[in-house]
Amino acid sequence: MIGWAAISAATAGVKSYGGLVACRFFLGFVEAVGCYFGSPFYPGALYLLSIFYTRKELATRISLLYTGQVVSTGCSGLIAAATFATLDKVKGIAGWQWLFIIEGSATALVAIFGFFLLPDDPSVTRWLTEDERKLAVDRIRRDTVGQQERGSTLDGLKQACKDPKTWLFCLMQNLHISACSFNNFFPTIVRTMSVGLICDPDLTRNQ
Repeated sequence: MIGWAAISAATAGVKSYGGLVACRFFLGFVEAVGCYFGSPFYPGALYLLSIFYTRKELATRISLLYTGQVVSTGCSGLIAAATFATLDKVKGIAGWQWLFIIEGSATALVAIFGFFLLPDDPSVTRWLTEDERKLAVDRIRRDTVGQQERGSTLDGLKQACKDPKTWLFCLMQNLHISACSFNNFFPTIVRTMSVGLICDPDLTRNQ
């Protein structure tokens, strides 16, 4: 996250199309490297939830996580509009540059706090009491006890393909991805309408 934050903030300093492409390339690169080393954001967030909540409790928490993404998408355009309206040309820096500086700085701050506050395991969580840590560990242990692999991997794949819930989850995921990708093209759509460009930040989010 620190690497992502630094590159995102550095985007404010680009002076050419080539510089912008380079920043976007390395932004994707650090995400890919994060995935390789097992530390991408969403899998990491889901892992943290899974070590504290049982299987029956996870669905609600994961839905809240994804809801947070949707809500942030809806609010980010308003934040961008406020940034352009109040900070444009302040210190000789354009509004769009301030936007990248703010988002990069905020991400870095969250990453630093997360490094010190987020636990690796319930048993070493500093903001829980000793009894609460024992309870957290015991809850997860009881929730996973007795889980044994049955059959081969191919058998598991066949069972998953026959389960209607698998296809329901596939549909939900594709709808979610489609909704998120819509934001990439929304500024172009707005420009085809009789809406002034000054309104764009209010209707879209920063990419």
